[in-house]
Amino acid sequence: MEKTVPELLNQIIDILSQPISISDIVSLVLASISVFAAIFVPYKIMEKQNKIAVFEKRFEIYCIIEKIINFSNAIEKLKTLPDKQNPDEIKLSYCNLQIWFSMFNKANSYEETIPKDFLSSVKTLDEILTIQSTLLKSTSFLFGKDVSQFVLELEQKYQSFIKNFSQNLLPHIKNNNYSLTKTDFISYVNGHPNYQKLFIKYLKLN
Repeated sequence: MEKTVPELLNQIIDILSQPISISDIVSLVLASISVFAAIFVPYKIMEKQNKIAVFEKRFEIYCIIEKIINFSNAIEKLKTLPDKQNPDEIKLSYCNLQIWFSMFNKANSYEETIPKDFLSSVKTLDEILTIQSTLLKSTSFLFGKDVSQFVLELEQKYQSFIKNFSQNLLPHIKNNNYSLTKTDFISYVNGHPNYQKLFIKYLKLN
C-alpha cells in the first residue's frame, strides 16, 4: 500500500531524529524520492492537461479567424454576378449571406446552408455570431496583447459588416453603411497579411 505524502514526511522526520545508519540513509533517499514523485508528477500531469485545454481554445479561436479572413477575401472578389455586371447592394448582400452560410453554418451540403425560411436564416446567423463573439472576446485571457488587440478589432469590424449587410435583406430598413463597413472590414484584413505569425508562438504545447 502506497504511503501518503504526510506519512512519507513523518517517516523522513523519524529517520532524521535518530542516529543515521546506511540503511537509514537509503530509507531517507527513497522516502524523499517518493515525496518528490507524489507532488511533482501529479503537478506535471495537471500542467500538461491545462496546456492542452488552453491550446484547444486557442486553436478554436484561430480557426474562426481563418474563416473570417477567408470570408473577407471572398466578398472582396465579389464585384459582379453572372446575371448582373453591376449588382446593387441588396443582391450583393444576399450573395454575402450565401458565402457566409457556406463557411460558418454546419450543414451537410451547400444547398442546405441557408434555411429556406428567411427568419430562420436570420435567427441562425444571430446564434452563430453570438457564439463567435463570446469566444473571440475570451482572446484577452488566452493570448498576449498582440493577438488579442488584432482579434478584437477584427471581430468588431466583422460584426459591423454582418449587421449592415443583413439589414439590406430586411424590408423597410434603409441602410447607408454597407459600403463603409465592407471597406473597413476588408481593409483591416488586407492590412494584416501576416496575421498567422501572431498566433505561432501561442499554438504550441511545449
